Formats: sequence, C-alpha cells, structure tokens
Amino acid sequence: MPIIPKSIGRQYRGRTGRSLPDQTGPRFTGGHSRPGRPVAIALRIVTFNVKFSRYIDRALQLFEKSQALQDLDILALQEMDEAGVEKIARRLGLNYVYYPAVVHSAHGKNFGNALLSPWRILEDQKIFLPHSGQIEKMQRIAVAATFKIGKRKLRAYSLHLGTALEILPRQRKHQVEAVLADAERFSGPIIMVGDMNARGIGRFLERQGYFWATKSVRRTISLFAWDHIFIRNFEGSPRGEVGVVKDNRQASDHRPVWLVLRLDNQKGPAFPKRRSLLPGKVLPTLNLSRRKKKKSSDQSGEI
Repeated sequence: MPIIPKSIGRQYRGRTGRSLPDQTGPRFTGGHSRPGRPVAIALRIVTFNVKFSRYIDRALQLFEKSQALQDLDILALQEMDEAGVEKIARRLGLNYVYYPAVVHSAHGKNFGNALLSPWRILEDQKIFLPHSGQIEKMQRIAVAATFKIGKRKLRAYSLHLGTALEILPRQRKHQVEAVLADAERFSGPIIMVGDMNARGIGRFLERQGYFWATKSVRRTISLFAWDHIFIRNFEGSPRGEVGVVKDNRQASDHRPVWLVLRLDNQKGPAFPKRRSLLPGKVLPTLNLSRRKKKKSSDQSGEI
C-alpha cells in the first residue's frame, strides 16, 4: 500500500465525482490584467493546489503577503472552482483560463485546473488524461495555454495527476505522455507545472528532455514533494532560483512552489551546481526579482 498524507486518503475514500467529458467546456475565462506592466528579465512561475478551493481568502492573503509570490508571470492552480479562480484573478490583476475536470462529490462544485497571468492568453485547451482511477473513477485533466510575453510565445500546462490510491506509477507516466504529445507541436518555450502526486515522475520528464527546476524542493505537502515545475526550450542553460513557501497560512494542505527563471541567461555570474536542499535549510540566492528582496522564511535555492 503506498504511503500518502492522511488528508489525501480521506479526500478519496469511497467518493465519486461526475465527469465533464466535453473537451471544449465548461470553460471559464477572465481578463483582469492591469496596463503598464514592463517585460522583465525573469519569469516568476508559481504552482499551488488550493484544496477544494475552501480557503480562497487565506490563499489571497498568502499571495499578497509572501514576498516570493509577488509579480507573478504564470500561476498554475489545482483543485479549483470557477468562483475561486475569478476571485484570485480579480484581486491580483491576472487574466485566466479555467476548465473543471469533474463535479466533485466532496462539495458538489466544479473541480479543476487553471492558468493565470498578467500576459495575454492567445489560445487554451483542456487535455484529458488517461486512467480515471481504480477507486472513484475520477477524470483527470491538464489545462494548456499559450501566452504572449513581450515578443515571446510560451506554452504552459497546469497538471493534476492521479494519486497513488487511484493509479499505478506507469499509469501516471501515461497521463504525462498525454501532455507531452500536445507539447510536441509547440516549438517555443514550454512550462509544465502542477500537482504531480508523486516525486518520481520528475525523473521520467528529465528523460523526455525537460529540466526539473524544482528538483531540490522538499515538503510541498506534509513530508512529501509532489508539486513541481519543469521547463524546456528556453535558450541557454537554465538560471534562476526556486523555493517553497513554508507558511501557507492554512490555505491548503499543499504549499506554493515558485521559480524565478532568468530570461537574459547570457548575463550575470554562472550558477553553482545544484545542491540538495534539506527541510528548513535556506541557501543564499541571487536577487532576480523586479522588486527589492526582503527577508523571508521561504525555503529557497539556486538552480
């Protein structure tokens, strides 16, 4: 029997949800970006599973108070309903696309993934993932969107893979392969991010040519590291810093994971080799943000 957090076990024990099999919807979008945002030399990418969208106000406090979550460029959310996505996007000034995968029986509301950004969304898509699960037969999806950031076009995916109670490790690879198949048609930079419900899937994505930016991150949910960010087709060697927000203000059973990725990789000192980051250990980082960096308790490290 796989070891998983108790909160996950309670979430899926004996419950079923109603799948939403239409690939074109339900689809929810909104445009709340604010004018005058400069194109930066770094991208700030964040993923956060906000459990059942229960504590949106707490999540908003987290986004507004945590220094690591300021000036977002790409925000991937999981376990969301449309009201929660709209509220976050409106408060933070972000455009968004959201697709639910199912109507979840735990609360009777839509349950799915979203991508949010201050940048223009050119196109979006709902991607069905195979293997709906052995227990509750719940459909899993990824949400894809192409963004225009300055002169760049960038493809991003918000994933929420099956749990260890639902599927086998090889079936989780099949779910990722469905996303990889879509990504193959895009020649530009790609960001694959979300709740993978397993750390081991990172090694599989590395073999597919993706850079595992958050490999050093630990404890994104309980004692486990299941929330990750992968990138591909960015020019030069990846440079930036990564971390997990340790104090999540009890907004979820997960913690936000963030990446600041330099786009002007030909400038600045070379990065040291990757080092393992122990729980609670804070490594020195370069200040790549657009604002002056304040002291933070967020776990962070260089890539």
